[in-house]
Amino acid sequence: MATAEDRQRIYRIRYDVYALELGQHKRNSMGELSDALDEFNHYIVVYQGDELAGFVSITPPGHGRYSLDKYLRREEWPVTVDEGLFEVRLLTVVEHLRNKPIVAFLMHAVRRFAIENHATSLIAIGRREVIDIYSKIGFERHGRKFRSGEVEYELLSVRVADIESRTTQFKSLLERLESRVDWRLGFSYLCPSPTVQMPNTDERCRDTCSAAVCFHGGAFFETVGVGFDHLDRRQSIINADVLDAWFPPAPALMATLQEHLDWILRTSPPTNCQGLICEIAIARGVHKDCLVPAAGSSDILFRAILRWLKPGARVLMLDPTYGEYAHVFQHVVACQVDRLMLRSSDGFSVDLDELAERLRQQYDLCVLVNPNNPTGCHIPRAALQRVLQEAPSKTRFWIVEPRNHRKSVDSNVFALQKA
Repeated sequence: MATAEDRQRIYRIRYDVYALELGQHKRNSMGELSDALDEFNHYIVVYQGDELAGFVSITPPGHGRYSLDKYLRREEWPVTVDEGLFEVRLLTVVEHLRNKPIVAFLMHAVRRFAIENHATSLIAIGRREVIDIYSKIGFERHGRKFRSGEVEYELLSVRVADIESRTTQFKSLLERLESRVDWRLGFSYLCPSPTVQMPNTDERCRDTCSAAVCFHGGAFFETVGVGFDHLDRRQSIINADVLDAWFPPAPALMATLQEHLDWILRTSPPTNCQGLICEIAIARGVHKDCLVPAAGSSDILFRAILRWLKPGARVLMLDPTYGEYAHVFQHVVACQVDRLMLRSSDGFSVDLDELAERLRQQYDLCVLVNPNNPTGCHIPRAALQRVLQEAPSKTRFWIVEPRNHRKSVDSNVFALQKA
């Protein structure tokens, strides 16, 4: 997805192509072209080396306007205008690279973006010269043509389900191209299967157990058994679970549990975790009302997000980061997810200036894992505090501090909460 720096390059390329080359727009002294939709649209970009080779714009629902509004009243549109309608526009490749498979990558990325963001229909006004590109993936021509400057456009639309049926013929080509692209869109290059069958360790569960599209560790239970049938095998496997730890429990804790184990097994724990909450409040220096106990981050994530966000809400998150967040926002809540791309050339560090600029787009939620998982990069508290103070008041922040990062109280999210 385009960064702020990419967008400046895009605006200059748009001027070169649509003002100078095609004559759609008038020339200007700035040498750039942008419009009101750039306030909230998405750009998917393709680079060849360090050169921005091509891009395509996607206008999401929820903002009340599409470029097609300039040409047709909505009652004349061939699609239903709802939360599933996205617009594809500005399919562009720089002139000297038009003999490369860049358009194929861009259109494939549009298809994958549409699927991941739960689009049901796509509209476009395609230039006469590139109509065939749209038609090959299922776009239907409606015979409505428009002129903008010296360029003629035609109205197109497609149901996303129809794209799926039309593009199966290109599967082998896409598979061959996969090795030629460094895919950084935050979702898989090819469509994953929506579910997979779990190992049938118990005949009673056959045909009833399936795994979600977000895997969470725990595959070792294929060997141990979901019913703990073969605990003797635990010594011969690696527990690569989200709760894995490379050090044993504290000896004093184990001794206390062993001493009172019989009583613990015959007694229910406090229902509201009052003792735990009070101890954490004292240790971290925060009020107990600021603490919510939960059975891990996934538990509290589902408890909070399903109450905070509605379908279509806009979420900003890092990429790469812990995969469960994208799963919950996209597949469970059906949010519109944007990503702040982290680059290996920068050591995967978070560009705080770019983060601050992106936040001006009025997101409903921003997710920050700090230090980030899996990159390990950490944003110092003071620097993060400045970003939070400048962010729009409507934006909530979900800040996750991995449990293995405990250098000091000043470095963690509790200190940030107090500041």
